Amino acid sequence: MSFEPTTKIYQQGIRAVEHTPADSDITTPGAVLYCGTGGSVKVTTIAGDAVTFTNVPNGTFLPVQIKRLWDTGTSATSGFILIY
Repeated sequence: MSFEPTTKIYQQGIRAVEHTPADSDITTPGAVLYCGTGGSVKVTTIAGDAVTFTNVPNGTFLPVQIKRLWDTGTSATSGFILIY
């Protein structure tokens, strides 16, 4: 399954998988990232921008299309779910 970013709301949120941070690209990039346990979350966007979201509260949905959820630079500890 290939992934293409979309703005069509009916094509978003059709699958969800648990994910563990790693310093490598995700096979199927996600459109939204759920963070169960808060902290800093470092990601690389589909466009290739590496950014760190700081002070992310528990139970937050980050509406950003990502291709990498970094282990290095992420202090949030668990509960990551990729929605695509």
